[in-house]
Order: sequence, then structure tokens, then C-alpha cells
Amino acid sequence: MNNNKIFYGAGRYAESNLDRWISEGNVPLCFADANSDKHYTSIKSPKGKQVSIFPLHKAIQMYPDADYMIAVSPALYIEVFDYLVANGIAPTHVYSQWNINSNENSNVPAHCNYLGRYLMRTEQWQKR
Repeated sequence: MNNNKIFYGAGRYAESNLDRWISEGNVPLCFADANSDKHYTSIKSPKGKQVSIFPLHKAIQMYPDADYMIAVSPALYIEVFDYLVANGIAPTHVYSQWNINSNENSNVPAHCNYLGRYLMRTEQWQKR
């Protein structure tokens, strides 16, 4: 993973974890979110850090070489992963907060309840 990270998901989960992610060295270039009410606003962490929120297509346009960190609750991981891949992001450029500091090139959170579904979908996607 490179240092150019777009975080996908600008909800309460991201807002409450933003300070921790930044303290771990995972500073987002911006957030992307599907909710149009959030577009062209910003997310503010409890410690006051503000990061802009854009529609996914705008974030892709602004930062074409960025990696994507899924910043949503674990239950939504598969849905968001599929959405990013469907919008042209290579699976190898999509990460989750659960393994962002890992040396292995795995996109699967260690505690993900949907590991089997994820692996099956990744294999199917790679066969295309």
C-alpha cells in the first residue's frame, strides 16, 4: 500500500476512528462516500482534524494512483469492496483498516465473518 490513501465511507464509524487512523500514520488524502448529502463537505474527527469528502468518481479523478481504505463497519466490508471493484478500482488497491499495517498483501480482515464469500468473489473476479 502506498501513502496515497482515499478512505471510503464517511459515516460515524469513520468519524470516530479518524484520530486513531491518523495517529497510526494512515492519513487520508480525502474521503469518498456514496451519500450525495456528504459530497463536498468534510468529516471532522473528535480532535478537530478535517478531511474533505467527495463522490467516488471525483476522488478517482483527483487521485488516480491512490489506494483505497475501506472505512466502514465490518458488516459492510464486502458490499463496499464489491462497489469499489465495480467502479474500476483493482482489488489489489483496496484495503481494510484491519490489515493496513500488515506486510502481507491481503485485503481480508482477520476477523471478517464473510471471509469465504470474499475469497469466492475475488477468485471469480480474477477469472474475468
